[in-house]
Amino acid sequence: IRGDKSFIPKKTDKIQENDKIYVISNSSQMVETLEAFGHAEKISKKILIIGGGYLGLEVAAVCSSFGMNTTIVEGADRILRRVAGEPTAAYFMEISSIYGVKIIENDFVKKINNIESEVTNVELVSGRLIDVDTLLVATGGYPEVDLARDAKLEIENGIKVNERLETNDPSIYAAGDCASFDHNGGFLRLESVGNAIDQGQTVALNILGNKTTFRAKPWFWTEQFDKKLQIAGLCNGFTEIVTRQVKDKVSFWYFKNELLIAVDAFNDPQSYMIAKRLIEEKKSPKKEIVHDINFNIPDGVKIIVEKQTILKISGTDKQQVGMIASEIKSIRPPEPYKGKGIK
Repeated sequence: IRGDKSFIPKKTDKIQENDKIYVISNSSQMVETLEAFGHAEKISKKILIIGGGYLGLEVAAVCSSFGMNTTIVEGADRILRRVAGEPTAAYFMEISSIYGVKIIENDFVKKINNIESEVTNVELVSGRLIDVDTLLVATGGYPEVDLARDAKLEIENGIKVNERLETNDPSIYAAGDCASFDHNGGFLRLESVGNAIDQGQTVALNILGNKTTFRAKPWFWTEQFDKKLQIAGLCNGFTEIVTRQVKDKVSFWYFKNELLIAVDAFNDPQSYMIAKRLIEEKKSPKKEIVHDINFNIPDGVKIIVEKQTILKISGTDKQQVGMIASEIKSIRPPEPYKGKGIK
């Protein structure tokens, strides 16, 4: 069974009656929709996308490249409100604007107007009227729990599971978008391919009798225009953000006090791989080192992690630089950081 299904706002619950209105909630539906755009005899000129999450932004980037006049309407006060930090959202806003994508925040679709089967314009709650010939709804999905509820499984933000991904019925497991597991005192669902694979492997091991605890290793990625964003960790609960920019590589490092909990890296796979390993091993670089552009992460020789520990990173093979992050060794305390970079 599928782990989620599309969320359609109540005021637009009849939108599927029109063949120029599309609804997507996952990447496979997005690909199918974009293929339909690409093979259409007549490419739409004006598209309105409801929803400023990753799916909506990715579709907007492709539609813009097709030459379509592209607008996004997001009901929250900013795009990516549920899934990313403010700096990442602001960065995408800037990039989208450069490529001509218009983003309207803190507004909602009130009415869809059409003549016969053709969409003509959309009226927003603010009173703004937007001319369109195609409408796409990318407001996300919600967990598919009907079968689980019929099986009398516990439901809490999805199908509730324990540390081994067992439901309250020990003969039934849940994995993927629909599985809700304990994480830092609350129940969390991760909607990503990587998580579905990791959880599937954990379930398989437990079914085979190998008692295995699931440990979430959140990671995500998205490509828009000429930018590839890779995310490691979850930024929820952060207390400070450190920005690092070296030429066209930009990354945002989220700390909860002194602990590194997440990194959003644009066009910077080396920083992403290193940060991902650090987060998984609960190691944290000094904030001033992350910010110091004289310290080149891919080619550097040291990241100070703790008073008694450094992480050695070799720049000889940049393709494998993330894997080398496992070489953590205890040594004598390093010299105090002087603020001039590490040579």
